[in-house]
Amino acid sequence: MKPFNKNGGPIFAEVSAGQAQTGSYDLKLWEADKNVIVKRWEGDFLNPDDDKYQLPTPNEVNNKRRVQAIVVIALLPPNKNYSASLTITQDGNELGKVSFANQTDDPSVILNLYTTLVQE
Repeated sequence: MKPFNKNGGPIFAEVSAGQAQTGSYDLKLWEADKNVIVKRWEGDFLNPDDDKYQLPTPNEVNNKRRVQAIVVIALLPPNKNYSASLTITQDGNELGKVSFANQTDDPSVILNLYTTLVQE
């Protein structure tokens, strides 16, 4: 994960799934060094245009905060492949991406995608 610029534009977190699979997610922004959820969003993969979320401003409040996406993917047979990612961006630039891809015979999978934000 690249550091974010405290004087740059807003920071965004985006959750996505690949392989044309259905599913949903729970996105959490955790306070730095505390067991406290600052912000929480929920969504699904029916419309990819609403899966990107702006983090709180000013940007420096996000230093050392953790971003976690719990992703549930329901596999549609015969496709056994799945993938999901959590992407952090600022000013149109990718700061980091946590992703996982695999295949399974199970009807669903649960993924825990997690990263920590760090200021320049």
